[in-house]
Amino acid sequence: MKIDNNTAEKINKLFDIAKDRNEKEYEWFKTSILTISTIFGLLISLKTKKSSTIIEHNLFIITLILFGLCILVGLIFLYAETSTLHKVFQSYREKLLRGEKKILVSESPYKFFALMRVLFFLFLVFSFISLIIYVIYTDI
Repeated sequence: MKIDNNTAEKINKLFDIAKDRNEKEYEWFKTSILTISTIFGLLISLKTKKSSTIIEHNLFIITLILFGLCILVGLIFLYAETSTLHKVFQSYREKLLRGEKKILVSESPYKFFALMRVLFFLFLVFSFISLIIYVIYTDI
């Protein structure tokens, strides 16, 4: 299949848009994880006294667990970019070694990483809901 110049330009534009989108998403996740990690650290370091009730204690532990899981799945999702680039490199290398003249490589990330992205947002929302409930409960 022969690709004309107009189609090649459109494909290049599409790749540029996808690259920009991926870079922005990566930066957003990095910044979010840094912010969440800071909140996580502050929660742990500012907790000076024992919880007065078992409910308060459980709310604190649940909040910490949710923030921790959010950080973990966020970091795993950030690895998706590296993993996908590795798959592209391997495919490109194999095609070069086979001596193919036209090399078009397109790899999508594993479905596992898409799940990590969804879990990140779920844990993020539940973390802040849990934190709000914990703060409200401790003030009662």
